[in-house]
Amino acid sequence: GFTNIEFVQANSREFTPPEPIDVVLHEQMGDELFNENMLQNVLDLRDRVLRPGGRAVIVISHPAFGPPGGPERLDDGSVRYRWPFSYFEDTVFDEAWGIFSTPFACFHRSLTTYWGHFRDAGFDLVDLEEPVVPDAEAVAPEDRERARGYRMTPLSLALNLRRR
Repeated sequence: GFTNIEFVQANSREFTPPEPIDVVLHEQMGDELFNENMLQNVLDLRDRVLRPGGRAVIVISHPAFGPPGGPERLDDGSVRYRWPFSYFEDTVFDEAWGIFSTPFACFHRSLTTYWGHFRDAGFDLVDLEEPVVPDAEAVAPEDRERARGYRMTPLSLALNLRRR
């Protein structure tokens, strides 16, 4: 079991523990890790608060979720991806989102690109998970269809990294 666990919800730049810590959980909202200097937040946490050998668990939007328009859900419940560009190339594209009248600039990076940046920043990869929604039948009946869809496509990626 684990002991001496404390969860702190804070802006990463304002978080200053009294001594270096063992684990940082950093949820990166969206896919702008590189284009909005969010990688600098992770590096700042590494340098200021994470002990050598400590772990950083970084949660990002899954790169496979990012083709323009997202994955296409077919009538039989399966999913089809249509990429107007190579998955392996870093790409920028505009995409309209719901009620917003102006398209958003969206950025695609391959897993290789993400991993290369973390490796170059002094981390070793310990584990990688693609979290999935639990059994769709376990949710409220009105949410089951949406839950089934979430079980078909990767939404996020969790990287368990160790500081060198």
